[in-house]
Amino acid sequence: AFGFSISGVGDLNGDKFGDFGIGSTSGNVYLFFGKSSFTQSSISSSNADVTVGISGTVLSSIGTVVTGGKDVNGDNLTDILIGSYYNAEAYCIYGKSSWTKGTYFISSFLDGVNGFKMISGTGLGYGIAIVDDANGDAYSDILVSQPYNSGSAFLAFGRSVPHCKTWLKINCTKCNNGFAFSPSECIKCETGTWSLGSTSPCLPCSNCISCSTTQGCWNCSGGFYLASGSCKQCPDLQWSPGGTSSQC
Repeated sequence: AFGFSISGVGDLNGDKFGDFGIGSTSGNVYLFFGKSSFTQSSISSSNADVTVGISGTVLSSIGTVVTGGKDVNGDNLTDILIGSYYNAEAYCIYGKSSWTKGTYFISSFLDGVNGFKMISGTGLGYGIAIVDDANGDAYSDILVSQPYNSGSAFLAFGRSVPHCKTWLKINCTKCNNGFAFSPSECIKCETGTWSLGSTSPCLPCSNCISCSTTQGCWNCSGGFYLASGSCKQCPDLQWSPGGTSSQC
């Protein structure tokens, strides 16, 4: 049902107007941006500015709890936190100055740049809050409960960890493409190296004619074949023209 949860979320888009989020048991959260005048006489899911959901998942429970109004990553825009105890996850979406009206799916949108996913165990996300700066580092912090996992809760300190897309409780565990995983941070791959993110290191672009930090090689030298972003050398008595060939 639309309106199962409701919360002010501060100024998500930096236009000096307060914004709010409304949750629904259908598994969506609807965001409405403040403005100087409203033309509609009532609020419904159909006139939301942004819809946040999980593709193909109705029983996600992400619409049952939503909060926000504070800045977790220090960019001077408020952020929003969504709990999903059915999936045992919580989702932090960073505010940004430019939004396109439409639906944003968690699986593709939370890439470490637009926000991140928090995981832990059974019941994570039943209770959530973005709280004032608890440790004096100028970032707001995240409080998440797990009442069905020995009655636990944890406090994750806010920080600027660009390109970290998954946190296990309070630590970064998965990075975005083009970044190497290092404990609690994601390090950008240098030119001539690449990574598919997650927990992968930066790998050299060896025997590549064309290579990017986020995709790896896609054009190999002669005598090499393309395999999962790398150029592999052909065995003896076999050959490859190189390029995008995937076999010798």
